[in-house]
Amino acid sequence: LNGSADLKNAVETFARAWSEVAEVDFEFGAPRSQSDIRITFRQPGFYSLLGMEARQAANETMALGFRGTESDDDRRRLILHEFGHALG
Repeated sequence: LNGSADLKNAVETFARAWSEVAEVDFEFGAPRSQSDIRITFRQPGFYSLLGMEARQAANETMALGFRGTESDDDRRRLILHEFGHALG
């Protein structure tokens, strides 16, 4: 929904790791009305709605509140963790 190109690229790169271990494919940049996962980077903290709960949400379904000081390893860990909830 928002965020820098750097953050969006990190999400796309790291979230695709789920496709290596599960039968899931992501279509990044899909229209909002067709997206089950909608991410905001503007809220502090991290959360994700679980699985099908996202289809009931009107706005964001995930928050990735990076402060900008995280290493790539931390970004990867946090993104994979929250996408695990979303896929749950």
